[in-house]
Amino acid sequence: MITKVYRKLVQTLFLLLAKKRCIAVGMDVCVNRYCEFTANTIIGNNCHFNGMRCNGEGKIVIGDNFHSGRDCILITSDHNYDYGNKIPYDHTSITADIIR
Repeated sequence: MITKVYRKLVQTLFLLLAKKRCIAVGMDVCVNRYCEFTANTIIGNNCHFNGMRCNGEGKIVIGDNFHSGRDCILITSDHNYDYGNKIPYDHTSITADIIR
Protein backbone atom coordinates (compact mmCIF):
# COMPACT_ATOMS: atom_id res chain seq x y z
CA MET A 1 0.00 0.00 0.00
CA ILE A 2 2.69 2.50 1.01
CA THR A 3 4.79 1.50 -2.01
CA LYS A 4 1.92 2.28 -4.41
CA VAL A 5 1.28 5.64 -2.76
CA TYR A 6 4.99 6.50 -2.82
CA ARG A 7 5.32 5.48 -6.49
CA LYS A 8 2.30 7.61 -7.45
CA LEU A 9 3.70 10.58 -5.52
CA VAL A 10 7.07 10.25 -7.27
CA GLN A 11 5.40 9.94 -10.70
CA THR A 12 3.32 13.06 -10.00
CA LEU A 13 6.41 15.02 -8.96
CA PHE A 14 8.39 13.96 -12.06
CA LEU A 15 5.43 14.78 -14.32
CA LEU A 16 5.13 18.25 -12.78
CA LEU A 17 8.85 18.83 -13.40
CA ALA A 18 8.43 17.76 -17.03
CA LYS A 19 5.43 20.07 -17.50
CA LYS A 20 7.36 22.95 -15.99
CA ARG A 21 10.34 22.46 -18.30
CA CYS A 22 8.75 21.44 -21.63
CA ILE A 23 6.86 23.57 -24.15
CA ALA A 24 3.90 21.18 -24.08
CA VAL A 25 3.00 17.84 -22.50
CA GLY A 26 0.11 15.73 -23.79
CA MET A 27 -2.49 13.63 -21.99
CA ASP A 28 -1.76 10.32 -20.19
CA VAL A 29 1.98 10.97 -19.83
CA CYS A 30 3.76 8.95 -17.16
CA VAL A 31 7.24 9.83 -15.89
CA ASN A 32 8.38 6.93 -13.71
CA ARG A 33 11.96 8.03 -13.06
CA TYR A 34 13.82 11.34 -13.06
CA CYS A 35 14.11 12.72 -16.61
CA GLU A 36 15.84 15.77 -18.02
CA PHE A 37 13.98 17.63 -20.77
CA THR A 38 15.07 20.79 -22.57
CA ALA A 39 12.97 23.93 -22.81
CA ASN A 40 12.51 23.06 -26.53
CA THR A 41 10.75 19.74 -25.90
CA ILE A 42 7.19 18.82 -26.88
CA ILE A 43 5.70 15.56 -25.60
CA GLY A 44 2.67 13.89 -27.18
CA ASN A 45 -0.11 11.77 -25.67
CA ASN A 46 0.26 8.40 -23.94
CA CYS A 47 4.04 8.59 -23.43
CA HIS A 48 6.01 6.78 -20.73
CA PHE A 49 9.49 7.77 -19.57
CA ASN A 50 11.85 5.75 -17.40
CA GLY A 51 14.94 7.91 -17.09
CA MET A 52 15.30 9.83 -20.35
CA ARG A 53 17.75 12.68 -20.91
CA CYS A 54 17.48 15.37 -23.59
CA ASN A 55 20.45 17.63 -24.37
CA GLY A 56 21.17 20.43 -26.82
CA GLU A 57 19.71 23.56 -28.33
CA GLY A 58 17.53 21.92 -30.99
CA LYS A 59 13.81 21.22 -30.82
CA ILE A 60 12.66 17.78 -29.67
CA VAL A 61 9.17 16.60 -30.63
CA ILE A 62 8.14 13.26 -29.12
CA GLY A 63 4.94 12.01 -30.73
CA ASP A 64 2.12 9.93 -29.29
CA ASN A 65 2.58 6.44 -27.82
CA PHE A 66 6.30 6.75 -27.09
CA HIS A 67 8.02 4.63 -24.44
CA SER A 68 11.61 5.13 -23.32
CA GLY A 69 13.75 2.79 -21.30
CA ARG A 70 16.49 3.75 -18.87
CA ASP A 71 19.46 5.77 -20.08
CA CYS A 72 17.79 6.93 -23.31
CA ILE A 73 19.57 10.11 -24.48
CA LEU A 74 18.48 12.50 -27.25
CA ILE A 75 21.21 14.95 -28.28
CA THR A 76 20.40 17.85 -30.61
CA SER A 77 23.72 19.74 -30.51
CA ASP A 78 27.30 18.58 -30.93
CA HIS A 79 30.76 19.97 -31.65
CA ASN A 80 31.65 20.76 -35.25
CA TYR A 81 34.16 17.91 -35.68
CA ASP A 82 34.09 17.66 -39.49
CA TYR A 83 34.14 21.27 -40.66
CA GLY A 84 35.64 23.24 -37.80
CA ASN A 85 38.63 25.54 -38.14
CA LYS A 86 40.64 23.94 -35.31
CA ILE A 87 41.56 20.39 -34.36
CA PRO A 88 39.73 18.48 -32.92
CA TYR A 89 36.90 21.05 -33.06
CA ASP A 90 36.40 24.80 -32.81
CA HIS A 91 33.88 26.94 -30.91
CA THR A 92 31.06 26.30 -33.38
CA SER A 93 28.47 23.58 -32.96
CA ILE A 94 25.98 21.75 -35.13
CA THR A 95 22.34 21.77 -34.05
CA ALA A 96 19.51 19.69 -35.51
CA ASP A 97 15.92 19.01 -34.47
CA ILE A 98 14.66 15.57 -33.45
CA ILE A 99 11.09 14.83 -34.47
CA ARG A 100 9.64 11.41 -33.82
